[in-house]
Amino acid sequence: MNSARRLVPAIFLLISSSASLRAADDSFRAPDSLVLKGGTVVRGLIIKNTGDSVLIQEKFKEVNYPKSRIVRINDNADTDILYTDLNRKGRSCLRGA
Repeated sequence: MNSARRLVPAIFLLISSSASLRAADDSFRAPDSLVLKGGTVVRGLIIKNTGDSVLIQEKFKEVNYPKSRIVRINDNADTDILYTDLNRKGRSCLRGA
């Protein structure tokens, strides 16, 4: 019985540390997704949606998918999203510049 009582704090520590690690992995929340032919789901932030293609910002890169490869586009409301495309090299932050 004493050995079981000694394990309780260790088990609690193990469970709480694994829960915090799992929460850290959820730091990137992709609001949008594309379902491609073949069933692949791409998650990210849709930056540009034209008649021919969709440009989506994934976790570490931007990818342009032709609409001929896309089965479904899930474009959700982009609230509380950080846009990293605003200050790209070669673009001016000032209007009219």
